[in-house]
Amino acid sequence: MADDRSEQIPEPPPPERSAPAKEQTTPESTLRSALLVYAAVNGITGALLLLFPRFVWDTIGGSADLFSPAYDSTRMAGGALFALAVGALLVIRAPRGQNTLVTVMVLEAALVAVGGFWNLFVDEPPTNLWFEIVLPFGAAAVGAYLAWARIKARKILRTDP
Repeated sequence: MADDRSEQIPEPPPPERSAPAKEQTTPESTLRSALLVYAAVNGITGALLLLFPRFVWDTIGGSADLFSPAYDSTRMAGGALFALAVGALLVIRAPRGQNTLVTVMVLEAALVAVGGFWNLFVDEPPTNLWFEIVLPFGAAAVGAYLAWARIKARKILRTDP
């Protein structure tokens, strides 16, 4: 007669939990995040300069009455910044073949940084010191991030759509 006791097989120990494999960021995701940062910085700054230039100048401490008539003329710079932000969003949608446009965006950020450092160390603009520090370092950081993303995604950007 068969033994009624069934042989008990011990359960295997649960597998050790190892740290999840770190996902590698893809060139597309790096480019997308850099362009989003670029679009946010330029879009917000551009919209404020385009719609509320006096508010921007008052906020950064450059509201001297002597320069008051010139503040409204910065609306055109706001429009240009806003257009670059829209361009960045369009590149996110279709990055293939957009190497030239992304290069222009890197150049814009680099030139803003150069101008900001020039103001910080050479000129004496009628603005608060915090703005004179934030502007060049912020522009340099955004430009460096976008340049790195451009290099990382160069195959995508150079491919024809």
